[in-house]
Amino acid sequence: MNRPVRIVLFHEGGSFAVDPVLSLFADFGFEVRPVRVFLDLLQALMSGGADLILFYLPEKAGDRYAILTEARNASPHVPIVAMTPTLLRHPAQFLEQFRVSHLLPSGANHLTIVDTVRKTLASNPDENRR
Repeated sequence: MNRPVRIVLFHEGGSFAVDPVLSLFADFGFEVRPVRVFLDLLQALMSGGADLILFYLPEKAGDRYAILTEARNASPHVPIVAMTPTLLRHPAQFLEQFRVSHLLPSGANHLTIVDTVRKTLASNPDENRR
C-alpha cells in the first residue's frame, strides 16, 4: 500500500490561516506537516520526512534567501513550491538559483495551490517518496 505524499508546509508567524489549506490537502489525500519555526523545517527535511516543500516565503529578501539556502542544503532534491507575498525583481533567476519548481502569489486560490503541487509532484517522480 502506498503511503500519502508528505508535504512540509513552512509558514513563519501567524499571518496566514493554514487550516483551509491543510483541510483541502487532506481531502486530496496528502499528508501535510505545518511548521512555523525554521529549525522544525530543517528537522523535517533532514529526517527525510518530505516529498515536497510548500514555502510561504517571508517578505524580507534576506530572510527568503537564508531560509531557501538552508532548506536546499538540508534536502537538495525535494521539489519546492514557493508562495511569495511580494513581487520579485527577477523571478526566473530566483527559480533557478533555489531550484524552485513553481512560484505563486501568496493569495493564490487554494485549488490552484493543490493543482500546482500535483503538477510539481508529477513532473518530479524520481524525487518523490524516497
